[in-house]
Amino acid sequence: MKSFEGIPYRDYLWPHVLISLIPATVLYLIFKILSRAIRESATPPVNIPENALVCFFHGEQIISAVCTRFWKLFSGREIYGLGYHGWTSYVSSSVWPYSIGWKVIRYQRKGGQKPFDQILEALRSKASGIIVIGTDSGGPYYSVRPSLIELAIKSGRPIVSIRHVASYSLILKQHHWPLPFTIVRTYISNASLV
Repeated sequence: MKSFEGIPYRDYLWPHVLISLIPATVLYLIFKILSRAIRESATPPVNIPENALVCFFHGEQIISAVCTRFWKLFSGREIYGLGYHGWTSYVSSSVWPYSIGWKVIRYQRKGGQKPFDQILEALRSKASGIIVIGTDSGGPYYSVRPSLIELAIKSGRPIVSIRHVASYSLILKQHHWPLPFTIVRTYISNASLV
């Protein structure tokens, strides 16, 4: 039997799932409140190819998650976020489907196959669908890891960069939390094949 993510239930790390339930519920409520309390500036025209590898800075993922009006522009399109099997990823990725409509592709950090190979295999298995990935997951934050470029080359997907920048935010552990009544500006690069 498979979950709503399309993953067999036996593949989940259940102690991590159970630990993540309360923080995920709290995070969902915070995102709902913040998404109503921020103002999104006019969104630039969205011309993102159907098979794009969309990247953003990991420290700005919370701002992206509350930009619900931006992500509604993609309604009807498949959007997948990458998440590993672990409690912090379960917390954030359990909120994505309900707040901004993403599905989740999971990978294992430890064990047999390397995470890069698992992600590449997932990218190749999804002929269409936008894949959203943090450019700097695992650190150092606010830099582009060479593995992102390698993923784009090996998967044949164009890269599109998105930044959601809040005029006022609180920074906790290198993550930006938008403050109520802030203005969030969206910047989107042109799609580029590597």
